[in-house]
Amino acid sequence: MHGGGSERVVSHLVRHINPDKFEIILALIKKEGVFLKGIPENVEIVNLDLSRTRYAPLKIFRLLRKQKPDIVFSTLGHLNLMIASLRRLLPKSIRFIARESSTVSLHNKNEVYPALFDFLFRTVYKSFDKIVCQSGYMQQDLIQNYNIPAEKTLVINNPVDEAQIHHIIGTAPNPFQDPGRINFVAVGRLSKEKGFDRLIKAFKYIEDRSIHLSIIGDGVDKDKLVSLAEAEHLTDRISFLGFIPNPYVYMRYAKALIQTSYYEGFPNVVIEANACGVPVIGFRSPGGISEIINNTICGTLVEDDNQAALAESITQVAHTEYDRQRIMALTTERYALNKIISSYEALFSELSNS
Repeated sequence: MHGGGSERVVSHLVRHINPDKFEIILALIKKEGVFLKGIPENVEIVNLDLSRTRYAPLKIFRLLRKQKPDIVFSTLGHLNLMIASLRRLLPKSIRFIARESSTVSLHNKNEVYPALFDFLFRTVYKSFDKIVCQSGYMQQDLIQNYNIPAEKTLVINNPVDEAQIHHIIGTAPNPFQDPGRINFVAVGRLSKEKGFDRLIKAFKYIEDRSIHLSIIGDGVDKDKLVSLAEAEHLTDRISFLGFIPNPYVYMRYAKALIQTSYYEGFPNVVIEANACGVPVIGFRSPGGISEIINNTICGTLVEDDNQAALAESITQVAHTEYDRQRIMALTTERYALNKIISSYEALFSELSNS
């Protein structure tokens, strides 16, 4: 239950789903992570106590044979593939739902054996009764590239807990204290697919020296990215803040959030920024971001990988006032926690009665 997007969605589900209708058993590869503290006491937690998902098949098989649940809901690609492979050995009465957390055809290119993973997604993945996609882009990727029957898929966007976000924002003051700066933020894991290298390179096109970028997050590429900023002579204009438990206060007081991933499924950080009333600037990259920022109200997108265009957009937004209340209202309308939880409850009820 570490702080990733999939773990956050599972945390929302187990905390807010109707306990009068659903009894939840939360099975974890390892019982650890920041989201554990929010799990209700009435939710039973099974700790498989393993270091890697690859070691889990036997324990998960035994658990499901023992519990005989009505529904098995899993998320994250490797875990989904493993459970799909086990299905034929498990009671036929169990319904299986996968929540896909990435754009599979793009994500598999980063695997050690891309062809093997493509084969598995084309074969065993069809054994799920339903596959929840975070965006329409992800849904079409599975249908077109992996021949998943369309009727097995549906789109349920990720939720945003606005009440919690605004509560957290209220616990901290404005972190930006230099009145001469126009502050932008970028938030995410410092790894290759998140595209922070493209963001740093875009900043060399920005002539306005008052524009400053704070990068929040940690990861394997941190040293590379710091070195890149140094090589581009941008150390006075880009700050690396590391992991911050409360990134929302930085979003709230920033001019905008910048998103430059090479691809995404459905980036939580984008809807979280909008929930803070903050517009988002980014590349029109593969994935669900174009489904979130699909108007001029919540932000602006430019041609994918056009770093000069991104720099121009950042400069324009630095001197533009957005209607923050309208951004928040639209985000609530589309991604409110109760709306998304209701969609999952309807799915679970449908399958348990089928």
